[in-house]
Amino acid sequence: MFVVFDGLDKAGKTTQLNLISKWLEDKQVDFHRTREPGGCDVSEAIRNIFMNYEMDQFSRLALISAARLEHTKFLKENYSNKLIICDRFIDSTIAYQGKYFSKDLLDVFFENSVKLNPDYVFLFLNAYAEPEDLMDKEAFDNRVEMTKIFEKRAAEKNYFIVPKGSVDFVSNFIISKFEEILLKI
Repeated sequence: MFVVFDGLDKAGKTTQLNLISKWLEDKQVDFHRTREPGGCDVSEAIRNIFMNYEMDQFSRLALISAARLEHTKFLKENYSNKLIICDRFIDSTIAYQGKYFSKDLLDVFFENSVKLNPDYVFLFLNAYAEPEDLMDKEAFDNRVEMTKIFEKRAAEKNYFIVPKGSVDFVSNFIISKFEEILLKI
């Protein structure tokens, strides 16, 4: 089972990933936590380039796709029998890089780089903190447009829009959904 936490920067994804990871550990659920870009040695090296250098948007799309290909192959080879929880995935690519390219071009990249599809996606659409770096600022400046893209994606099945609220309120919402998900494993 592949579960993704995706959405706006500074919306609480990492906080909630930490909380759900602790909850799963307490329940003795066998799981693997990962992130994009990154998640395996090759993808982490690509992440370093992606996060630390200014570059053309096509280069960003190519790098994220290369990292995703290596990452999803790694996950399938090593964790196919585990619950996998991932910080970001394809929805972020569509929201961040999608405005620069046609759907047809994005589809070509996805068709050739996505070797594992999410079973469930938790979408975080309420940013709580101010931007800290270049990537955060770009996301903050484009959050209204990006939220619309995420909401359009959420119309698909197996998406949960995470409600706005306190850390505990959001955590309880996510735990209730995970209780349902775990029944399906």
